[in-house]
This record gives sequence, C-alpha cells and structure tokens, in this order.
Amino acid sequence: MIIPVGERWSGDAGGFDDKGGYPTMKVEYIEPFVAAAMNILSSELGIQVERGKLRADGSYFTTKEVSVLIGITGAVEGNVVYGVHRSVAMDIASRMMGEPVKTFDEMAKSAIGELGNIISGHAAALFEKNKIPCAISPPSLIIGKGTRIEIYGIPRLVIPLDIEFGEIEIGVSLREKR
Repeated sequence: MIIPVGERWSGDAGGFDDKGGYPTMKVEYIEPFVAAAMNILSSELGIQVERGKLRADGSYFTTKEVSVLIGITGAVEGNVVYGVHRSVAMDIASRMMGEPVKTFDEMAKSAIGELGNIISGHAAALFEKNKIPCAISPPSLIIGKGTRIEIYGIPRLVIPLDIEFGEIEIGVSLREKR
C-alpha cells in the first residue's frame, strides 16, 4: 500500500488502498524513476531539481503538451510518462544539444524522447539493484494535452519535479507481474 510519510515524500498518495477496493502501488516502484530523473537532470545536464508533492491521478489524461511514454515489463509491469510543456521541452532540448532550439522539430523531439529513455534505463538499473528485474520499451512521444493513457487496474501516481525551466511531471503506473 502507498501512503508516503516521512522526509522523502510530502503529502499523501490518497485513494489507493486495499480496504477501499482500489489498486495499490508500492513506493519502491516510484522512487527509482524520481532518483534517476533527479540524477540525470542534475549531473548530466546541470539542471537544479526539486521534488514536488506526490499525488494520485485518477484521470489518466496527459496534462502537458509533450509526453514521453515508456513501457515497463519484467517482474513489474506498466508504464511511466514524463510530461512537460512545449517551452520546457525546447529548453531541455537546447541544453542537451548545446545550442538554442527555436522550433520543436524532429531533433528536439528526438532529444526529449532520448531523455525519457535515459532516465528510464537508469531507473531499470535501480530496480535490478533491488532484485526487481525489468526492461523498458523504446520511447513513444505524445504531442498535445488530453491523451488518455491507462492500464486498467493500475493506478497512476504523479511526482512533479521543479526545474529552472518549469516543471516535469513523472507519472508512474506499475504493479507486480501477474
């Protein structure tokens, strides 16, 4: 069951418990993505990152203009979605490519997809360290808000990361393989 407390998480995941008949998700399924994102953004791109408040997302719709979707398989199954506004995506792509990005073109899209891939790859390695073998799919890029992404029976928890350009939302929907 997820009810994050203590110093690592502020707030409450809310609504997902066995007593109410809702699916559950373990906090150890979320932490690798957050740790990997914070590490990659700060060490590789020189971007300061602050973790926001964890929240449950029952809508399953993308809320940002650019989203990277990565499937997860193995001992756990589900997906992770990294969402940003287009301007944030362009600023991140500029940092990754070492030159200003003036339009969200194929190179910028590729950079954002690759960032999601790199973060997820590092998260998969953290899962492996915890004896949870898993693999990731190639990234899928979703342009535009309001796309419904749902794996039936798996809740989505969202962790916003505040960076100098704006916000990155990490939406994690994972469960133990059945």
